[in-house]
Amino acid sequence: MGFTILAIIIILALWAYRRYRHSYQPLTEFQKLALPRREPTPQVKTKLINLVGSLDEAERQVARARFADPGRSEAWYWWKAIQNLTEKPDEM
Repeated sequence: MGFTILAIIIILALWAYRRYRHSYQPLTEFQKLALPRREPTPQVKTKLINLVGSLDEAERQVARARFADPGRSEAWYWWKAIQNLTEKPDEM
């Protein structure tokens, strides 16, 4: 009797583990692109526009960041564009 209960418990544990393992799947590239885009704060937008001088140029910088690393939030792209412009190039 004790062996039967132990066997049932082991079988149920293995079943639950396999079910859990197969339920998690990383997002595909398409799913990443379909995620809602968090908008950047007005302060971040203003900072980038002030750095480059115009809204058109700011949007071009954001588009470059979006092309280089797809699947991120809109706020991240604006932050990354600012970072790209303010980084100091490596000195040789």
